[in-house]
Amino acid sequence: MELIENLLKLLVTFIGALLSGISYRKSRRQAYFLLLCFYGCFALGALYWTLYLLLFDTTPRVFYVSEFGWVASVIFLRILQATLSTPEECSFHCCRAWLAPAFGLPLLVAAGRLSTFRLSRRK
Repeated sequence: MELIENLLKLLVTFIGALLSGISYRKSRRQAYFLLLCFYGCFALGALYWTLYLLLFDTTPRVFYVSEFGWVASVIFLRILQATLSTPEECSFHCCRAWLAPAFGLPLLVAAGRLSTFRLSRRK
């Protein structure tokens, strides 16, 4: 079932990259190029994951190869968002946005301490 899901994800992202590439070629707009880069990077990460599943019949133990592609795709998507936003949208500041780091940083520290504790117990 996981293989079917990953093949479908790969197909959809490949179609998205193809359509973005065609749109970029016709209009030469930067937004379509960034969208092409997003879909391309995401498709490469999905391709690695899917090929590993096909060849070894298990999920990859070392997943950072596909994660590089997925993180790069998110970076391209963020650049696209900044490119398409208007000056009004850029000047909008919301105080509630600070809740994410306020909760995220303590969780990160707690997870780091927990993993350090587990590693020290194994020795």
